Amino acid sequence: MFPYGVSVRKGLENVVGNDSFTYFNGLLPNGSISDANMAKAVKLAGQHKYTVAVIGESSYTEKPGDIDDPALPEGQGKFVEALAATYTKAIVVLFGGRPRLLGPIPDHAAAIIDGMLPCELSGQAMAEILYSDVNPSGKLPITYPKDSANRSYYEPWQSGEDTNCQ
Repeated sequence: MFPYGVSVRKGLENVVGNDSFTYFNGLLPNGSISDANMAKAVKLAGQHKYTVAVIGESSYTEKPGDIDDPALPEGQGKFVEALAATYTKAIVVLFGGRPRLLGPIPDHAAAIIDGMLPCELSGQAMAEILYSDVNPSGKLPITYPKDSANRSYYEPWQSGEDTNCQ
């Protein structure tokens, strides 16, 4: 996050006030979450008609060679699955610098909003999109892969010196 940036939480507070939603942060960018945090997230999701799950990767990543696997961390998919199992409408906000394989997420999410590589006002922009103050009517500047068979963009480049450029 940018030091003076607006997080999604702060953006939501700016748009609807801090008593209009419940906030919980227990999922790490690597997809790990403690059993206690998962239980709390599932309990909270079950109490609401809509749940916004902000997932993705750290904002410093921006090209295919930065990672070994184009799939999102497995825990992020399991997190969205667990939230959706409560019959809340899971709205997934995906931040990242390149296409990632979403695994089971599209099957369990009511909506997916691709936030791309966030900037210092991305949280405000996302809150305005979530509350329909802004219509995200643009088109993706990339082809988003459905599965690993569509990942030709992702082959790591090998130099003549046999070093992996990652």
